[in-house]
Amino acid sequence: ASNLATDVDKIEMFGAVGGGTLTRQDLEDSRKNINPVGLAEERLTAVLDEAGGVPPEAAVSLLKLAIRDATQAGVHERSPQMRKAQQLLSAIALAASAAPGKVADAAEQERESKLGALFDEGYSFDLPDEI
Repeated sequence: ASNLATDVDKIEMFGAVGGGTLTRQDLEDSRKNINPVGLAEERLTAVLDEAGGVPPEAAVSLLKLAIRDATQAGVHERSPQMRKAQQLLSAIALAASAAPGKVADAAEQERESKLGALFDEGYSFDLPDEI
C-alpha cells in the first residue's frame, strides 16, 4: 500500500528544480505583452500622456509619429488607443492652426450678437405704471 502523505514528495520532475530568486522586476516583466501590436498600443498610451506636456507643434509631430509606428506594427485603426490618439491629434492640430485671436473674436462676436438681440433698443416693452 502506498502512503498518500509521502507520495506527493516523490513526483518525478525530470531534473527540473527551483532555483534563483524571484524579484519584483521579474514579476513585472512576466506580465508585459511582447507582441508588436501590444507594444505599439503601450507606446500610444505613453505618447497620449506625454502630449499634454509639450507645445502643440511638438505634440502634433509626436502623435503623428506614434500613429504611423502603430499602424506599421499592425494596430487596428479602431483600437481604443488609436482612436484616442487620432482624436487628440485632430484637436491639437485644430487648436494649433487656429490663431488665438480668431477663436476669441468669433466667440466674442457670437456673445455680442446674442446680447444685442436681447438688449438692443429695437425692442419696446410696455411696462405698467405701477412698478
